[in-house]
Amino acid sequence: MQPTDTAMPSLKCRAARCQGLVALAALLEVCRCTQATTTAVVGLISENAADDDDSGLPVWPIPQLEQASGPSVDLATNFSVLYSGSSRVAQNAAARYTELIRNKMVVLRNRPANAAVPGVVLASLVLQLDTANDSLIDWTVNESYALNVSVADEEDGTSAVVVAAASAATPFGGLHALETFYQLIDTTSGWAMLPHDTIFIADEPAYAHRSLMIDVGRRLWPMTFVKSVVDAMSFTKLNVLHLHFNDMGRFAVESRAFPELNVGYCIDGTCDGTYWTQVRSFVGSFVLSLIHISEPT
Repeated sequence: MQPTDTAMPSLKCRAARCQGLVALAALLEVCRCTQATTTAVVGLISENAADDDDSGLPVWPIPQLEQASGPSVDLATNFSVLYSGSSRVAQNAAARYTELIRNKMVVLRNRPANAAVPGVVLASLVLQLDTANDSLIDWTVNESYALNVSVADEEDGTSAVVVAAASAATPFGGLHALETFYQLIDTTSGWAMLPHDTIFIADEPAYAHRSLMIDVGRRLWPMTFVKSVVDAMSFTKLNVLHLHFNDMGRFAVESRAFPELNVGYCIDGTCDGTYWTQVRSFVGSFVLSLIHISEPT
């Protein structure tokens, strides 16, 4: 393929409306995709940016149902995602998003001296699942979820509190709920906050198969790059990573039975013999189908 010379547009997009397309276009440019492909994506970005009226919640992909009202609400500095069930996927996700959210709140330590001190704060997000079965990994898995942020009265009736709850049929819908909540957080004011104190979102993927392919047969990408792509997939709620292992350049996965496969493409006696070994390494529980792979030799 020929490298693209199409410049990426400089657009200020609300997070919900076109950040995914901007990220995709940047990835196309990094991967040196064809000019026609990149130009088509740039066109989609411009179209979405033109329709971006900042009226929706900053969530990508755009939810099927979203409702919001009321003033913004700040997050407590010790904010946590709480899950008390037995799903390992959900347990890991709760810990991961607690860390992501607290890392995002580093701005709090450098807030302007004249920044207003928040009053009512949101201390936690509670995740509840209909089933804790982590093995429901097929095209029929229910990935729907609901996210509810609301104002409630304290038991003594003296003050109001904001509570947040996420519910999902399966752990995989729970992952989407946590990602949606994370995307709602804004830190531009000097505090980490949600845009409203009353929010309801209900969503599920429109397509069961939402994939991205990395061609490691022609070019063996380092595992650090692959893992960053997996992270990006979770942020955009993709669920299948297609690794194209075999092409004219190499057989990219170690074969102990047929080691000659890993010699690679040879020119004038020089062979590109890079490949991934069979050492197993955990890449990410948020991708439904992923082969265990490790660093190149």
